Amino acid sequence: MLCSFFSCSTTNEETYSQANTARDSASTPPQVNTGMLCFLKVEGQQNQDTAFIQMNIEGNNITGSFHNLPHEKDKRKGKLQGTLNDNIISASWIYMQEGKIDTLPVQFMISDYQLLQKPYQHDTVTGKASLADSAGFTIRFQATDCQQQPGAIK
Repeated sequence: MLCSFFSCSTTNEETYSQANTARDSASTPPQVNTGMLCFLKVEGQQNQDTAFIQMNIEGNNITGSFHNLPHEKDKRKGKLQGTLNDNIISASWIYMQEGKIDTLPVQFMISDYQLLQKPYQHDTVTGKASLADSAGFTIRFQATDCQQQPGAIK
């Protein structure tokens, strides 16, 4: 009777291992393969600063858009083009700001249904922003429905 309640062919260690595997796989986000993903960041004293990222992933190739819309400051709207490798996205952000087109490198990491961005540092020699190589991915975007884009981006 105990054999029917506890599987006689499974040890307690095997049962424990199987339970942990099921738990770990349930809490781990799936690997990113293909499709469109959207992410939103809202911040500022009155939640008026927004940033929206829409990306299409096909294999290791990334295309999309990145719109940084701080309230009452210069907005940056542009395109993303890059690659995905082990949940790290390395891309070029080609954007327009104050009527001028510029390009910045950008790096993201997809983690736990979030998009994490590596911050920029100011290069005093060139006067431009550059990626802080030693910095972690500290800027957080939350996954959002691609149909629920902020009105300024539609």
